[in-house]
Amino acid sequence: MILLMPIVVILFILLIGAFMTGLIFLQIYLSKREDNQGLILPLILGIITVFTSSMVLAVIVRGDVFGGLLTLILINIPFVLCIVIYKNIKTKQNAKNEIDKMIIQDLS
Repeated sequence: MILLMPIVVILFILLIGAFMTGLIFLQIYLSKREDNQGLILPLILGIITVFTSSMVLAVIVRGDVFGGLLTLILINIPFVLCIVIYKNIKTKQNAKNEIDKMIIQDLS
């Protein structure tokens, strides 16, 4: 039983890492599309964050302030990461579109 616990923890960490990697690649793929599909994941994660924040606040009220704040920060990491990826890709796409417009204007 004692040897099984570290294996379970390692598998859990690997599972979370695989989930986060998949989430990042999916967000990059959706953000590169021309429409606003890159906002789907941040919207879903934002809704999850709002619902889980109420549970975390209940933990904080019971007295575990450090644990509650740490949980709140960890819950918000995927949300913030998806927003940063979306904004970064859209900024690059907007700059590229502006350059393309200037080239077209110079040619005409």
